[in-house]
Amino acid sequence: MNKKTVVVLGCSQWRDYSVLLPITCLFWREVVGYESISLLVEDEKFWMSQHKRCKASLKALKDFAFDHVFIGNIKDREHSTIAQSARQHCAALPLDEELWLMMSDADLWPLKKDFYHTHGSNPIQSLYSNGNHYQDLPTCHITMQVKTWREVMQINPDFGLRNTLEVVFMNSLPEDGFKRWCFDQFYCTEKIKASKYWKEGVEMIERPGHPPVDRIDRGNVQDWTSTFQSNKWTDAHLLKAPEENWAKIRPVVEALIPQHLDWADKYISECL
Repeated sequence: MNKKTVVVLGCSQWRDYSVLLPITCLFWREVVGYESISLLVEDEKFWMSQHKRCKASLKALKDFAFDHVFIGNIKDREHSTIAQSARQHCAALPLDEELWLMMSDADLWPLKKDFYHTHGSNPIQSLYSNGNHYQDLPTCHITMQVKTWREVMQINPDFGLRNTLEVVFMNSLPEDGFKRWCFDQFYCTEKIKASKYWKEGVEMIERPGHPPVDRIDRGNVQDWTSTFQSNKWTDAHLLKAPEENWAKIRPVVEALIPQHLDWADKYISECL
């Protein structure tokens, strides 16, 4: 389907995500053809006061003209929780209600264009819907139009993103550590199942394997040490400490977006 789609990413200053963020945005632009919006925890002053990798990441977002929004902070809430849950509430921003928003992770690179161009025939699509054996729907990649996100998640755009998150956390955020870490997809799944779209209006796209057999995954060390074959993979879940593991990650950039390889090498050196 030829639908105007924007990919939504959430990010804190943590190295496993902030270093990868601008490269991830490049993959979405160059490989898939989608622009992105990055929801950044805290404000610009805070990012500029952190490790040099945060400054380099923010500069790259600006240099490539990638849309980004500073969420601010929410008292007593972990930055990871804010970054994760901001995505499903991105429709609180002043966006065109017909726009499609696709959820994704800052440490996940799309490698196969066609896989991400199938939504539009149903109000909601869940790519890799079986990722958690249907206990919940994985955040990557739930896709809806802005107007549907607002309806399903009960979002009032006049209230703003930070205020919306503050109320959601106050009313619904669990204390349990694991449930807290997975809150974004647990909460989103709960809302989808309670909506008028469940199940007929939700397109479920399954992928074999956990992790998917067509994903180059951080959990499969051998995938990162063998010769990279781009036609074998749909996406890549990146290794942690990416600047230290750049030699293993670099072949993916070289294969898919070689025009940006020199820039990426220089960027990573700035993050060390």
